[in-house]
Amino acid sequence: CGGGRGPGPLPPACPRADADGKINGHPLSFWEKEFHCLPCRISVSGEIAFAQHCQGRAHRNKAGRAGFAGLLPNAAGLTPVPSPDCLAACGGEAPAPLPGRERERERERGVAHVGLTGEAHGVIADALARNT
Repeated sequence: CGGGRGPGPLPPACPRADADGKINGHPLSFWEKEFHCLPCRISVSGEIAFAQHCQGRAHRNKAGRAGFAGLLPNAAGLTPVPSPDCLAACGGEAPAPLPGRERERERERGVAHVGLTGEAHGVIADALARNT
């Protein structure tokens, strides 16, 4: 299964959960927070780390600018959706919501669309404020 650091092709289709409910040795909750940056082809765990990555020098060099520049499926084949607060911290806008049938197709393929609670959004904003 694809993923990890460095440039390369899109990750191939990945295995589904094993008998213990894990994908590549991690529970689904891990993969729902694992972002794979489109231009940089690196994986980052969590929204705070992803927002920080999007403002970093390496991301600016590869993407041509700071801010959200797209996501690829992670090594589990999931594409988590960053919360609006994460995207604001990244300096980007939320992807347009998918029409009903398209979202159904993604669900069938195992693509996750996850969000965070309001409390988590506050934690992200506070952490980013301390680190800027």
